Amino acid sequence: MPPIVAPMLEPLRRQVHQATVRLHEDGLADPYRGVLTAYDERRRLALARPRGPAVDQLSPERLLVVSGRTGQVVEGGAAPMPVVAAHDRIHDSFPGIGAVVSVDSRYATMWAQAGRPIPCFGAAHAELFAGPVPIAPRVGDEVPAENFFEAAAERVVELFAGEELDPAAVPGCLVHQWGGFVWGSSVEEALRHATSLERIAERAHGTLLLNPAAGALSPATVARHRQLVDRQDPTTASGRRRRPVETTGP
Repeated sequence: MPPIVAPMLEPLRRQVHQATVRLHEDGLADPYRGVLTAYDERRRLALARPRGPAVDQLSPERLLVVSGRTGQVVEGGAAPMPVVAAHDRIHDSFPGIGAVVSVDSRYATMWAQAGRPIPCFGAAHAELFAGPVPIAPRVGDEVPAENFFEAAAERVVELFAGEELDPAAVPGCLVHQWGGFVWGSSVEEALRHATSLERIAERAHGTLLLNPAAGALSPATVARHRQLVDRQDPTTASGRRRRPVETTGP
């Protein structure tokens, strides 16, 4: 059967493939687990990684085209990676998302396995997240394997709703005892957020090793750093909604 929509999606195919390779090369995922799903809003289609091939066997042509209306594969001869169902749930719940990445990098996963949000200790963290990196509750043992990823995504959506978090100001979170998800308005931005989350997690880990009593930045300090980065890059301010940051406190 000839390609149905491939010609229209070729640039996005290349971006997703290159970003998936980068996840592996940058140590953010092992060859079989790095998954980035991208969305074409106008055509209501998603590009997803298929089950099976390792990253060195993957090519742009092997990526699957999935209908955003039905969730069915409309191009490609395989099933998508199971975690793509979670990506779809997050994409459908948070407006403005162009790509979602599953995170199982070393330090971010340590924090997820420990069941701890990542405190905001420094400027680089504050510039990306408006406070700590939140963590969603673990998926209970009663959830069957085939529903695990949908349940994990549901925990994320409930966390953001319950704590009134803005997914544009907080572009990712951890899931207890699993790993995490990050997202962005584009493939490039989602990949950058995945890289930044791992650096944030590593620096926070090192901070607590050097000083277990280290305190997180105050909300006023977080707000100041975010204002500074917006002044350096006006496109950041214009393209980002914010989670309200309280300026009271120490």
